[in-house]
Formats: sequence, C-alpha cells, structure tokens
Amino acid sequence: MQKSQIPRNSHRALIFAVLGCFLMLAFTSCGSGKESKNPTCVKLTKAQIQKWVKKGYTNPTNPDYMTSLRFTTAYADPGAVFKVFVMGVRTNGDSIPETLTELTPVDTDNCKIKLSTYIFSGVNPFDFSELHILKEDGTIIDNLEYLKLVPFDYYEPKSEFNFVAYTPYVIKKGGITSQLLDSAGSIINFLPCPPCLYCKVTSCPTICEGRCGPQKIDSATVK
Repeated sequence: MQKSQIPRNSHRALIFAVLGCFLMLAFTSCGSGKESKNPTCVKLTKAQIQKWVKKGYTNPTNPDYMTSLRFTTAYADPGAVFKVFVMGVRTNGDSIPETLTELTPVDTDNCKIKLSTYIFSGVNPFDFSELHILKEDGTIIDNLEYLKLVPFDYYEPKSEFNFVAYTPYVIKKGGITSQLLDSAGSIINFLPCPPCLYCKVTSCPTICEGRCGPQKIDSATVK
C-alpha cells in the first residue's frame, strides 16, 4: 500500500493538525498515574466506570443519561507522549466534563504499537450499548474486569490521511477475553470521527450533520 502524504496546500490537513496540537496541549497537562511515552494498549477499568455509575450518569431513568463515549488521543512523536482519555456523552449529545478519565497503559511489554510518522489523533466515538458491559439498569455486569483498547494505524482512502483507531476487547474475570462483533460477525473498531463517514448518527458532531452513519472498516486499510 502506498504511504500517505499530507498535501502542502490542504485546508483539511491544517484543520486536523491544529485540532491534534490543541488536544495534545490540553490533555498532557492534566494526566496522572502510570504513563507511556509510546503507543501501547490502554484500559478503562471497572473502578473508573463505577464512578460514573455511582453518580447516576449511566442510569437510564435519568433524563439525558450517558449513552456514548468519546475517546481522545494525545500523541506526539514516539518517546514524547501517548495518552488516551475518555468522556461520557448524554442522550442529547452533550458531553459530561466531569466524566473525563485517563486510561491506564496495560500489557506494555507485549503491546508495542508502531504508528505512521504522519498521523492524526482526534476523537473516536462509540455507543455504550455496543460494549455490552452495562446491565439494563445502567450498572456494571458482574464479571467485568476492564475494557482494553489496542491502537492501530487506520488509513482513510478518501482523504488519504492516517488516523489513530482502536480495536476494543472486553476482559472478564478468569481471563476471558471477548472481541466486539457486529450482527454480521465483523470486528467492531473505534474509528475516528471526523472523517464524517465514520461518525455515528447517535454522536454526530455539528460539522458532520447529515453525513453520519454506521460504517464498516475495510481490512485493507489497516496497516
């Protein structure tokens, strides 16, 4: 596959570059705990999700409860910074700043990821219901340990840009690992949004209004 290059005179490239720089500067100053300076696997723990549950954010009886998540990556050159954050989003599309949580590196010895030199890191939205980690009343399933995210280099053929994307795994007690699959048995990934093609209708940003919808990843676009 031909390596993508960023056009010199591209307004889209400029927008994404500014967005990536802003996110990196905004998030690198508020992280805590164990850190990784290189791309690696990360996890959202049961204890972290439980904090949202206790505050009632996931309770479906509450108006505009949390129905989706937005994962954001702060990534510079290898050896500089790699951080992943998640924030909850209400039914009406409003984000919940109080839910901002930094994910923890996991399995760093075996999970060493190489990303493209030119790559965009932005927002990767996902519906809570598709994770199958909450009960109908909004509480956590009993056997959950954590949600594991494995980053990969996603090449978007229309824009010819590379983006940070994630393959999620649900880790349960006893070491049971479940990979998310759709109704057709295809692997579900956390794709970037924008590009608008990969934004879900339930979490469609204003700039993509009318152009969002479920999309399937083409295995040929994964490097």
